[in-house]
Amino acid sequence: FTPLLTFREILKMYRTNIDFDIPSDSTPLHAMCANCALPASQTSPKPLSDPVPKIQNSKVLPQSPPCSDPPPFPSDYQSASHPTFHASSTHRSSAMNILHLKYAVEILKTGSINRASETLHIAQPNLSRAIKDLESSLNITIFTRTSRGMTLTAQGEEFITYAKTILEQIDSLEELYKHGCVKKQKFSISVPRSSYISDAFARFSNSLKADPAEVFYNETNSDLVIKNILEFGYHLGIIRYLTTFDHYYKELLTNKGLNFELIAEFKYTLLMHNAHPLNQLPEIHQNDLAPYIELVQCDPFAPSLSMTMSRKDDLSTNVNRRIFLFERGSQFDILFHNHQSFMWVSPLPKTLLEHYGLVQKPCIDNTKTFKDVLLYKKDYTLSPLDKQFITELCNSKRRCV
Repeated sequence: FTPLLTFREILKMYRTNIDFDIPSDSTPLHAMCANCALPASQTSPKPLSDPVPKIQNSKVLPQSPPCSDPPPFPSDYQSASHPTFHASSTHRSSAMNILHLKYAVEILKTGSINRASETLHIAQPNLSRAIKDLESSLNITIFTRTSRGMTLTAQGEEFITYAKTILEQIDSLEELYKHGCVKKQKFSISVPRSSYISDAFARFSNSLKADPAEVFYNETNSDLVIKNILEFGYHLGIIRYLTTFDHYYKELLTNKGLNFELIAEFKYTLLMHNAHPLNQLPEIHQNDLAPYIELVQCDPFAPSLSMTMSRKDDLSTNVNRRIFLFERGSQFDILFHNHQSFMWVSPLPKTLLEHYGLVQKPCIDNTKTFKDVLLYKKDYTLSPLDKQFITELCNSKRRCV
């Protein structure tokens, strides 16, 4: 069921406990514009110039909705099935307020005015009068009196549904603020699939306090790293690219208003099981890779290039058996179980190599150099959590690179 009250009207009613009307153009909570529920990084809802409805001649004036184009109400919304509540300053005794809602709900709960009056600590005649005044002000009958107690009419069932919803919203409002707002720890980063970076993130996670926290760690390609910062509210990003694309990326990042700082520059090495035949060779050349299976991560390095073009300089030229992967976990299982497989990788932590029985070997013919670069918006100020992660990242780089 959808309540007829907006959040502002509930707040006003709760604060002052006075008479109120529901404007015919009020917007229910669930029907507000979707923009109001979006993260701040995606949209900024218009501020409310006056959060409390203005009172003029004891009538509540409709407020402008928080978004420019709120969903309209059906033309027949003000029908007999959805009556508008009215109150008059000259009949304050019959006006509806929060207490009236609580009275009606408690009578339904106990099934008797006598029992409800005991629970509410109010005299039975006063409670009966309050319900009669409420029914009179709304021009409906909420309860019928029978030998079995108080039972709801059809109109009463509808009223009680709205009343319960309003009271639940008020309880939620009280719960939200009575203990004070606890600020969440927030951290978000998009990164390439790299073990030395994930090692830094794992160590960084120990720095989270006991307070509520929201942390996002997304492994993806350089294109989406940039997009996540610009469009989806991620605070940090790390991109990886061949140094041959250095000019392209510096120009791209500058044009998009991003700060960029070099984290590491390195050459890929060959990752394989320590029982792999290549591990027995004193030196490994490109031609030595031909009989074996190459594992390849399928993220293109340059956003504007096709998969074929961006992979051309990344693949071994003389290997004709490949397994393409879109996540990082399976590569270690494959390398562990298949001693004919290998992979070009960035430096790995020693603990990870020992866990899977793997080794990293240089390839004499390899001349490709990669860069890992940290990104964030120029107008963004690094948080304490951001700085803590960067510290762990630098430490991990020193251990691995």
